Amino acid sequence: GKTLKHTAIPLPSQQDTGTGRLNANSTAAAPYLVKATLSLQPACDSWNGLLWQHTWIQEQLTQIQEQLTRMQEQLTQIQEQLTRIQEQLTRIQEQLTRMQEQLTQIQEQLTRMQEQLTRIQEQLTRIQEHLISSGRNAVNSGLNPHFSLAIPPPGGSSSVFQDSLHFPG
Repeated sequence: GKTLKHTAIPLPSQQDTGTGRLNANSTAAAPYLVKATLSLQPACDSWNGLLWQHTWIQEQLTQIQEQLTRMQEQLTQIQEQLTRIQEQLTRIQEQLTRMQEQLTQIQEQLTRMQEQLTRIQEQLTRIQEHLISSGRNAVNSGLNPHFSLAIPPPGGSSSVFQDSLHFPG
C-alpha cells in the first residue's frame, strides 16, 4: 500500500513575525496544521488498514483454533470408540479361543467315541460271523433252522435263563 508522505512544516521562527513562537490557535498556523493532517491521512489509512488486517487475521486464527479444538474433541471421541472396539474385539477373540478349545475337546471325544464304535462294530461283526457259522453247523447237522438256543448263565441252570435265536430257513 500507501506510503507516508513527508511534508515540510515551516519552523515557528519562519512563520512568526516577532515573537519567535507559533501559536496553534492562530490563523497563521491553520494552513500548516491542515496540510500536516492531510499529509498524515495516508499513514492513518495505512495504519487503519493494517489494524483491520490484523483484526481479520486474528478472527481467522480464532476460528481455526475453534475448528482445531472441535477436531481434537472428535479425535478424542473416535479414539475412545476405537479403544472400546478393541476391548470388544479382545473379548471376542478370547471367547473364540475358548470355543476353539471346547471344539478341540469335543473333536477328541468324538474321535474316541468313533474308535469305541469301531471296536464295538468289529466285536459285533465277529459275534455275527460266529452266530452265522453256528447256525450253518446246526442246519448241516439236521437240526431245525428255527431253534431255541439255551444259554445258561455262569453258575446257573439253562431252565432259568433262555435266549431264543431264530434264523430264517
